[in-house]
Amino acid sequence: MKRWLIGVLCIGLVALWSPAYGQPKSSDFFMEQFVFGLLGGFLGGPTVELMYVTTLCREAPDPNLCHGLGFAAMQIVVYTLTLPLGASVGIIADGFWRGVVSDPLDWFFIYLYAMVGSWSGWLHAAGMVKVSELLVDTFGWDLNITAIYTVTRVSLPILYAALFGTLGFHWQLPLFSARF
Repeated sequence: MKRWLIGVLCIGLVALWSPAYGQPKSSDFFMEQFVFGLLGGFLGGPTVELMYVTTLCREAPDPNLCHGLGFAAMQIVVYTLTLPLGASVGIIADGFWRGVVSDPLDWFFIYLYAMVGSWSGWLHAAGMVKVSELLVDTFGWDLNITAIYTVTRVSLPILYAALFGTLGFHWQLPLFSARF
């Protein structure tokens, strides 16, 4: 009994003095970082685009033309800068909040991954619209392509940017861990 108690105490002391004991790992908060990336991407993407274009086109001589051209021009800025930046800030903020801090080089990689995800989501949305147009033209199906484009253009780039950015946060860390 005495040896067993001494063994348990030794193991407990080693576990308490171990530098990895009790420290959070980023893989513990994968889904939370993904959700923070979604929120940041939504605030940095379509929200910025809508606010900028509506304030810019308020005093335009032809507001409909301004809205069309403004949204087309802003898509490049949004999918390259603001949406990935918003998703990255959300992911990094969750990392700071949970005590899983990365360095600025990792922040750059998170942004790059989120930007690739943003453009991949946009391309996926464009492909879905083309398939929908093909179904309407070929089979005469009654699909509302405008609604499909609006939903996919907004949701898929945000979803992909958050997912790719979260994976970018974990690019040097294991995604899953087992605890015993």
